[in-house]
Amino acid sequence: MIPHNNRLLIMMKIFGTILFLVNISICAQTQKINILKAGNNEVYPQKKLVILWDNVILEHNGNVMYCDSAVVYKSDNSFLAFKKILIDDKESIKLSGDSLKYYGDSQKANIRGNVTLYSKEIDLKAPSLDYDLKNKIAFYNQTADIKNKNTGNRIKSIKGNFNTINNTFFFKDSVELINIDYTLKSDTLVYNTVSEISEINGKTRIITKASEINCHKGWFDSKKNISSLIDSVFIKSKTHTLSADSLFYDENTGQAEAYGNVVLIDDTSHWEIIGNQGFYDEKIDSASIYGNSTLTQIEKEDTLKIVAEKFITKREENYYELFCFNKVNLFGNQIKGKCDSLYYNEIDSLMHLFKEPILWIDESQITGNLINFKIKNGKVFNMEIMDNSFIITQKDSIHFDQIKGDYVKGFFIKNHIKTMNIIGNGKVIYFSENEKNKNITDVNNVECEKMKIKFTEKNIKEVIFQSETSGNSAAILAEKKYKLEGFKIHEKISFPKGE
Repeated sequence: MIPHNNRLLIMMKIFGTILFLVNISICAQTQKINILKAGNNEVYPQKKLVILWDNVILEHNGNVMYCDSAVVYKSDNSFLAFKKILIDDKESIKLSGDSLKYYGDSQKANIRGNVTLYSKEIDLKAPSLDYDLKNKIAFYNQTADIKNKNTGNRIKSIKGNFNTINNTFFFKDSVELINIDYTLKSDTLVYNTVSEISEINGKTRIITKASEINCHKGWFDSKKNISSLIDSVFIKSKTHTLSADSLFYDENTGQAEAYGNVVLIDDTSHWEIIGNQGFYDEKIDSASIYGNSTLTQIEKEDTLKIVAEKFITKREENYYELFCFNKVNLFGNQIKGKCDSLYYNEIDSLMHLFKEPILWIDESQITGNLINFKIKNGKVFNMEIMDNSFIITQKDSIHFDQIKGDYVKGFFIKNHIKTMNIIGNGKVIYFSENEKNKNITDVNNVECEKMKIKFTEKNIKEVIFQSETSGNSAAILAEKKYKLEGFKIHEKISFPKGE
């Protein structure tokens, strides 16, 4: 057991050690402002202040501060300085301004009037700025103009702060980043002066020489001129608007990759394409959309829709081209069609359907190895059917008018067939009907190398043979099926559900 006197001695030593450590801590936390130099001074002991002027140099916690004149308040360990203000933290930045209020206990400085902050990477100018010398963070709320010395990028905002340790700016309110190739405007921006990567959070607009990009979130790399953007993203060029859930954009190449709910609009030709993914090259004004993709073209009197696995568009100076690939289906008010691939050129307004194309126009089914047709104001104007041309028009439940030939050229009025010219191996089966009761009475089965067929109200009105013919006209036999070789009725397509 420790004797009473010894216990008392031990407790006194412990208490003394605690007091010593506390005193050291207090002294460290309340280190006084040091006056390193002043040409002149006046001391006021009762007021606990010192007035300094003429090339004043003060120091606190390793930070050296210069001014023309100062008032040091020893009562609260602060000072007020005027003219030729300069703060040098010896590590990262220098600060200058017209006046300075410095609080030694909190190590915070309020600089006012023509403030400039210098670092290795940036110059900042503002009417006022607060600087936390302990945490190395600068704050402003009256607009600042920042210039990156390495790239020449300039950033302006009404509010913001700058962490000089990790070289990161936080900008708020009317943010504007100006680059030689683009301008970025946002409500909120986080910018690293070393990596030159900007983090976007808020409504943002990026304006380039060729386009304008809008979004709400994402990042932008000013060194590499690339960006990744999300949330209500769209990019608008002179002729196109591309929107998506997310977008990756390369300013160097002018190329954008879009993902999720992609919509591409051609503002001059009045069509739009939707899909799951997209790619746009603004330099050659070309785009591709794929994944559950649909094109819609709105004309004055009709709307044309095309469904395909992939679309590619390319705009030249005065026209655009459209390529559709894989399982192509098209739908209009009075026209339907399907093929493997489709090409459209705005110059001649021709749609080219490749690989087992089928069209349904009026009451007719049209097939061939290749089908070309011209559209004007959303309606079919004329058509070419090349190789294995076959046109079938249903008369009643069991009878079909049929036209077959190597090459067929058809002309339409308001999507109704008016005339067809058949050249090479022409064959036709068509039915005559009683004018009164409209019952079918006769069948005409004729072969001719060259013929012209006129239509009225969806029916064959007249056949004009332009070369030697063979065939006959006879009364219809109920038990006989009148069909040309290759006759086949295809099931009409329907627009995909949910589209």
